[in-house]
Amino acid sequence: MIPPTVLTFNLPPDVHARMRGLAAALGIRVKAVPPESFATPIGAMLGIPAGPADAPAEAGCFSDPMLLMCSLNEAQFNRFLQLLRGPGLPRIPLKAVLTPHNVGWNAFQLHAELSREHEAMTRGRGT
Repeated sequence: MIPPTVLTFNLPPDVHARMRGLAAALGIRVKAVPPESFATPIGAMLGIPAGPADAPAEAGCFSDPMLLMCSLNEAQFNRFLQLLRGPGLPRIPLKAVLTPHNVGWNAFQLHAELSREHEAMTRGRGT
């Protein structure tokens, strides 16, 4: 089983360090994923033998921050989300939880899906 982990994508070093400190108090490890690993299946990033990627690796890049939470229990999940809204951390709209559906995706695929979902939610709120 994967220990409680948050994968971070495109966080500035100071934000990553602050997040790591907050998460450590909850027993959550925070791991930065470098851009050169974005094409790697998420499962492989976590050491999960997920088999082949679900789809061909998408080329491209993205620069906005993104988080993927893995194996957090309900209390850790809720408290971590509360801490993300605290002072000193920027708003990170693109957040996901590891699922059997996305474990074979890479960061580009996850980013594309989260961006579509975020846009649809924003559009639905009229903002």
